[in-house]
Amino acid sequence: MMGYTYHDTRDELTAIKLLFTNWYVNSRGNEMGSGGPLFIRAKIEYPAGIFTDVTFDGREPGIAPDGASIVSDFTQVHIPAFKRFKVHVKRVWSGSGRAIYNQSWAHSPEDTLLVGPDSETVPLGSTLLSNANGLAAPPAAILGITTRPSMLVIGDSNEVGTADTYDRSGLVGKVNRLFGSRIGYINAARGSESSYNFVQSHSRRVQLADYTTHIYIGHTTNDTNFITRDVIRYLEVIARYFPEKTLISSTASPITSSLDGWKTLEQQTPRGNETKRLEQNRWRRGNEHPFHHMLEYADRVESTRDSGRWKVPGYTSDGVHGSQIAALAALEDMFDLGLVAFEPVGDTTPPTILSAGHIKAKSSERVVTTLEADESGTWSIHGGRDAARFTIDPLNGALQFVEPAADFKGSPAGPAGSTYTVNIRFTDHAGLFVGKTLFVAITD
Repeated sequence: MMGYTYHDTRDELTAIKLLFTNWYVNSRGNEMGSGGPLFIRAKIEYPAGIFTDVTFDGREPGIAPDGASIVSDFTQVHIPAFKRFKVHVKRVWSGSGRAIYNQSWAHSPEDTLLVGPDSETVPLGSTLLSNANGLAAPPAAILGITTRPSMLVIGDSNEVGTADTYDRSGLVGKVNRLFGSRIGYINAARGSESSYNFVQSHSRRVQLADYTTHIYIGHTTNDTNFITRDVIRYLEVIARYFPEKTLISSTASPITSSLDGWKTLEQQTPRGNETKRLEQNRWRRGNEHPFHHMLEYADRVESTRDSGRWKVPGYTSDGVHGSQIAALAALEDMFDLGLVAFEPVGDTTPPTILSAGHIKAKSSERVVTTLEADESGTWSIHGGRDAARFTIDPLNGALQFVEPAADFKGSPAGPAGSTYTVNIRFTDHAGLFVGKTLFVAITD
């Protein structure tokens, strides 16, 4: 198995380590070894075409014993903050095992994974022409020296990012989008997992907390299958696995069925254990839980508090998982990032958006403009009448329509004279931000 994945820095990097796992979590929620040793070779590519070999105790390849993790030596690099780099990895297992914990759907269209006999003959660092299987297999973690916080994410399929769709941010899921826009994180979440499952088998994932300052505990959806008093006990036990860490969790989103594909509220029906979800959310909104911070996710995606129905349209496609629309909506005032990503001492000057507020665009094209600021940082959409019609690349500020304006429902083809408004925000490396309202006028 070989391939490469793209990663974005949140701080200037001068040396990094790569962490790989030779274990996984099976369908019953048990942490398991692959069945044999794992041989790993890796390269860092930055800038494009410049490769640096990764070593393990001064040698190549690295060898991870069955059921263990392995961390590389420090690899000397110089990658500025908010730049994109590539990690090339080749994995070879001894025996029949092919288990990998964090194989996932590619979070970027450039991510690539090659499996089968070809993966053993293609040289590491080669450009692969396509990613037909849509998969990626990044390192479990990229470790660097920083004064900024970092996050270990555990939880269920909502933390994996199921039903969210990738964009150029490379982030999927509400938590990854929220915190990953500013700090580094390790995502060790697993679909279908409950807090009960994590209590039963967790030691390898708990060890990953050695590399982070904060823990996000996202077991919500599947916990509604358990009696609330038991869920409270399981989560209190999990909290004790991470002493001296800052603990964060969130309220649970609805679980519904729909007769019209979640287009209207009237056709939605709460399903599953709605009573338990409401009980558990009341506990999470109180003062007796073990978490330091609570994300109010349910209020961002539920039609009204405790209605048991998703906002419409487009907030979910299956009634269980939030879509990209839901994940982006959750960024709107769901949590004060300043409580986690502190401002570095000395930087008290807010950034300035250099781009004009009035923009002209063509109805037949998705591309609107590329925004500019006076320093490095990240871009995001923060509301506005037509916010749902736009996307923005958090790193380079490329603003686009979700679809060409001519295709907007309710708009005539070529809606010359129409104007769309969206609020954008730019956040600098210190966490200081500035907002601006953009007026996009269609000219043809």
